[in-house]
Amino acid sequence: NFGKTYMEKGMYEKAIDYLSKSLALRQSLFGNEHSSLADPYSTIGSVYFFKSEFTKSIDYYEKALAILLKNAGNDNFVSGYYSNLGVSYNLINEFDKSKYYHFKALDIRLKTLPVDHPDIAASYSNIGMVFQSKKINLVEHSCFSFYLHKFELISVLKLYCDEKKHSYISPFSYLY
Repeated sequence: NFGKTYMEKGMYEKAIDYLSKSLALRQSLFGNEHSSLADPYSTIGSVYFFKSEFTKSIDYYEKALAILLKNAGNDNFVSGYYSNLGVSYNLINEFDKSKYYHFKALDIRLKTLPVDHPDIAASYSNIGMVFQSKKINLVEHSCFSFYLHKFELISVLKLYCDEKKHSYISPFSYLY
């Protein structure tokens, strides 16, 4: 896919151009609600995310999510779309929406993945970042004991990130 390749190379305008053409072609072939539209919508959302145009990324992520919910339901695949929305809303300081989407992702992941899966740990980490962004002291917050019980999942995420050479920021670094 040329659009994704250009996105990975940081050539965002070319990526949007190719992804938009792919989207238009799929719309002409399948209509406006076919499941194949979710991928280009989501990828265009990611391009705008990388360009720090978070409101635009949210628009595209929401379109992708709406299509997936009509076609796929709430399976684990959909949880990533909720998570993307949560991160984007957090970055534009809409913390309640961010928290809502991160909890939606977590709920799906808890129902569809093993308890020690890194995506579950990532959801807890994302929720911790929302609380940090809102400047809420988790030690004094009622959810802290719930959050603390998930510490073993966070360590799974850290191990996963170390193995994959990804950066990792502990959500517990936000406790103050």
